[in-house]
Amino acid sequence: RKLRIMAGANSAATQPNRMELMQQAEVQDVIQRKYAGLFAALESAWSDAFSLMAVGARLGAGISEDRRLCLIAVYTKMIRLAYSAGQLCKLGLGLEAQLQARTMFENYLQLKFLDHAENIDACASQYIYWDMANDEGVHEKILELHPELKPKIDEIRKPLLDFKASLSKSKWGDFVFYGPSRLSVFKLCEHIDKLEKSNVQVRTYKTLYHETSGQAHGFDFLDYARRRGPNDVEALLAPAEERVEDVLVTVLITLSNTCKIVDNRLNLDKKGVIDKMDKTVQGAVLALPLMAGVTVSP
Repeated sequence: RKLRIMAGANSAATQPNRMELMQQAEVQDVIQRKYAGLFAALESAWSDAFSLMAVGARLGAGISEDRRLCLIAVYTKMIRLAYSAGQLCKLGLGLEAQLQARTMFENYLQLKFLDHAENIDACASQYIYWDMANDEGVHEKILELHPELKPKIDEIRKPLLDFKASLSKSKWGDFVFYGPSRLSVFKLCEHIDKLEKSNVQVRTYKTLYHETSGQAHGFDFLDYARRRGPNDVEALLAPAEERVEDVLVTVLITLSNTCKIVDNRLNLDKKGVIDKMDKTVQGAVLALPLMAGVTVSP
């Protein structure tokens, strides 16, 4: 499964003649058979999640435009991230799929903060401003090149600039960097756990988030190549099952819990779909030996 690269050696015989990893089909088949239950559960849960917003779906009354836009955007992003994580895992790219799982966790934290907000509609507006605030440099560049667009861009930016004017310079800086919570990822975990009287988010931060830091920031070299001796390096150029199970479990739980919040806060009234997803996730995850005696928490 791994390529030994040695000084003076000729590895041409092992080189694929198209864009694929070594032993792609063979290892991929083993992975998909070994984790068939988790892959089936993710496919079922993903299909149910997708059905929440089927064409023509009706939202309940009393939903502001900003709340609708914000929650549908988060839901859509999570659907795509879950899909991409599942596909990468099927290919034996669990190490790379950790980035999707990590991103889903961060987005889920932001969604939880919104869910606990005293004024959800106002908080949803701030999430939209956060997106716009991080595009400010682009707006300035556009105006340099096309000054004639200033009236139109100023019209688009007005809600953001009004909000910016309501904050001090330091609070605005924190807002642009961290979002509406103005909290680091760890502090946001602590905040949510305090509200919910649990330690779920901090525990996830100290496991999933820490373990995937290498993937996100580049200090995971030894996952991909190791020295086996003088002039002898072993490189991971084949699919591998590393992290596949971890990623699938994380994605299943995060996707299910995301849909619960979206269903509730958009008044979709899809309890049947949510219950079905929950049953699928509980059945698949709790059947794993590593989850013996563990409760799947939101």
